Amino acid sequence: RESILRKDSMTENPSVGILKTGLCECIYEPRGEHGLEGYQLGQFYRFEFKKNKESQEYYKVFPDKMFTAYGETCSKISFKRYFKEVIAE
Repeated sequence: RESILRKDSMTENPSVGILKTGLCECIYEPRGEHGLEGYQLGQFYRFEFKKNKESQEYYKVFPDKMFTAYGETCSKISFKRYFKEVIAE
C-alpha cells in the first residue's frame, strides 16, 4: 500500500525543496481519498513537486483558487490518478 507523505520540510540542502511547479487539471475527483478533498473535475489548481530531506518525492496541491499557502500533499501515484500536469516550470 502506498504511503501518503505529510512532510513538507525544507533544508539548506540544494537537492531538497521544490523541484517543479505549475498548474494541473483535476481528472478524477478524490472526494477525501488519500487525504485529498475539495478538488472538482475539470478545474485547475496550482501544484508543487517536492523532495523532503529524506529524499522522498511528493506533490503538494493547493485546493484554494486564491493560491493561499495551504496545500495538501500526496504521493506521485495519487497525483497521477487525480490530476494531470497542464503547465510545469
